[in-house]
Order: sequence, then structure tokens, then C-alpha cells
Amino acid sequence: NNAGIQKGELRQNQFGGSIGGPIFKDKLFFFGDYEGFRRVQGTVQTAGVPTLAERNSGYTNLSDLITGQSGPARTDLLGRTIPFGTVMDPATTRNVTKGSVDPVSGRVATDTGAVRDPFGSCGPAVASYDLTGCNLNQIPAGRLDPNAVKLLNLYPAPTNPAQFANNFTSSPHLYEHRNQFDVRVDFNPTQKD
Repeated sequence: NNAGIQKGELRQNQFGGSIGGPIFKDKLFFFGDYEGFRRVQGTVQTAGVPTLAERNSGYTNLSDLITGQSGPARTDLLGRTIPFGTVMDPATTRNVTKGSVDPVSGRVATDTGAVRDPFGSCGPAVASYDLTGCNLNQIPAGRLDPNAVKLLNLYPAPTNPAQFANNFTSSPHLYEHRNQFDVRVDFNPTQKD
């Protein structure tokens, strides 16, 4: 049993068969064959699916990405500290040059490259973002494609909602069925009586 889901049983049925012989001595022969195969095999599969908080918010609250996993905070090119798992707003992407002042945040760039601001309620000038103070990973509903939300809703609900990753376990049955028949009659007209 994994995550309270019982592993399905393995059953394999295998059949056989074969028979042959003469109909008329040295002239006409027959041969038959049969094969059967049945298999039911349960497997335990574990995967990660959207969390209940993500599903219930319509995928606008992705704070589980910060609270459900651990990793080091990162510092961007403007010297801002951003928690691991923070979703950045692609609409705020801009290039900065080392030593120059970013016109959006008013902060001096520590290197040259692209920066973007996180989704949340804190402005771009904040030096250290945090989940609760800045209400991070709150995506405006208008920014989500309704078709993408429909696709995400096709995923099953988590079977272990307390976990962030590997929160879905199932034990589907694999069923196979195979039959085969073969009947052959051979005639040898060259054989003399």
C-alpha cells in the first residue's frame, strides 16, 4: 500500500495448444494451434498534480510554489532578494546595465542583463521580497489563458493534499487480451499410394 492506495493484483493466464496428424496417409494432413493470453497487472504510479490551493484559486494563487518546496533565495541584478519558487511577471522584463540606475525600481544594477519583477503587491523598489509581506505569486486572473486553465483542470485532484510534489498516487489495472488461432490443411499430391 502506497499513500493508502492498494497495489492491484498481478494475474497472468497463459494457454497453449497444438494438435496435428494425417487425414489420408501421406496425402492430406491437418494441423491446429491455439494461443491465449490474459494479464491484469496493477502498478503504483506517483506523480505531481496541481495542489488544492492552486485548483481552488483558479490557478491565480501559486504561493504553494514557495511554501511547498525549499531552496535558496536568489539575488537579482538589482540586488533584490527573492524567495525560491517566486513567479516572475514576464510583462515587466527589462534590460539593465551594470552601474546604471533602473528607471522602474530606482535601484542601481550590479550587473548587465535582463530583470523582471515578481507577481505580488510590493513594488519593484523593494529590497527583499517575502511571501506574506508582498503577497507573492498572486497571478491576476486576466493574465491566465482560459484554455490553459481548462487543460490544468483535466489533471486529477491530489490524493495526498498535504504534499506539494508527488501528491498523486494511483494503481490502475493494465488489462491485456490476446487470442490466436491457426488451422492448416496440407495436401501432398506427389506422394504415391
